[in-house]
Amino acid sequence: MKVSIISPTWNRAATLARTIESVETQSLRPFRHVIVDNLSEDDTPELVARYMDRAPYSVVHIRERDSGIYDAMNKGATAAGGEALYFLNDDDRLASSNSLLLLAKSLSLAPHGIAFADVWVEKPNGTHQRRNHRQMNRLTLAEKSICQQATLYSRRAIEEV
Repeated sequence: MKVSIISPTWNRAATLARTIESVETQSLRPFRHVIVDNLSEDDTPELVARYMDRAPYSVVHIRERDSGIYDAMNKGATAAGGEALYFLNDDDRLASSNSLLLLAKSLSLAPHGIAFADVWVEKPNGTHQRRNHRQMNRLTLAEKSICQQATLYSRRAIEEV
């Protein structure tokens, strides 16, 4: 399955470097990693340029003004290509080297084109808390929703919505 990752960013080179490292370690290589940069004034352009040089898959750097994270996500989705889209913010990481592979396998079994998993939330004190997403129903969505970082969408599902 061709999975594209979209990472919106703005002046977060230090955390974006960790995000990129987690993508580079995936056993299922992404089809494309689109980094949508809202004209960062830190080291983000240089970081992404180095990443583009070494990545064995397509890395696209969209560097232009946006009107917020959702605008950036939409720009990234348009440029992404592939069969599935995964939104990974500039301060998030994939939990293990098999995260993308497991989500892709789950998506292949999902009749509505959306697969999700649990996430680990890092607390300010450095500890981690697991956030379980066992089922999707109205109660789940009304009370706490499902983290976007835990969700893989088929392109078909995105286009239908």
